[in-house]
Amino acid sequence: MADSFTELRAAGGSTRPWTVGAVAVLVVASLAALAAAVWTLSRPADQRSAIPQVVTVTAQPGTPADGGAGPTPGTYTGWLFSAGRAGESGWNAVLTLAPRSATLTHLNDGCTELLRRGEDGQWSAQPLQKKCPAAGGAWTLEEAEPGVVELRREDGGNALVEGSLSLDEGQQ
Repeated sequence: MADSFTELRAAGGSTRPWTVGAVAVLVVASLAALAAAVWTLSRPADQRSAIPQVVTVTAQPGTPADGGAGPTPGTYTGWLFSAGRAGESGWNAVLTLAPRSATLTHLNDGCTELLRRGEDGQWSAQPLQKKCPAAGGAWTLEEAEPGVVELRREDGGNALVEGSLSLDEGQQ
C-alpha cells in the first residue's frame, strides 16, 4: 500500500523561486547598507562624529503674572512637623510649586494635596486622595531665602503644621 503523500511529492514543484527570492532580498539589503555607508562617509568630518553632541540650554525664569510675589516655582523637598496633643511628629514632603498652584505630597503616607493661591496670599488645600486627612486651615508659603520655602498651616491663628523645604538640587 502506498503512503498518502505519494501524490503530493510530484505536485510540490521546485524550490527554485524561493531561493531566487531570498538571494534577491539579500542583494537589495547589501546595496542599501552600501549606500548608507557611502552617504555617511561623504558628509564632512565634523558632522559624522560617533559621539553624541551635548546641548546645554540655559533658561532664565520669567516674571510671574502676579508681579513676582511668592516663592520661586520649582520642586522643593524637606521635612514638615505637626504639633498635636499626642506630641510632635514629622514627615518627608515634596512641594511642586507653580505661580498660582502647587502640589504637596506627604511621602510617609502617600497623601497629595492640591494647593491653590488665593487673592489674600493664603493657599487653600484640596486633598487629591481619600487617604489624606481632612484638615482645616490655610497654608502660608514664604521664600525665607533663595531656594528655601517655609510652609505653615494655620487654623484660627494656631499653627498645625510647619517646616522648611529646599529647592531640589537639580534645579539650582
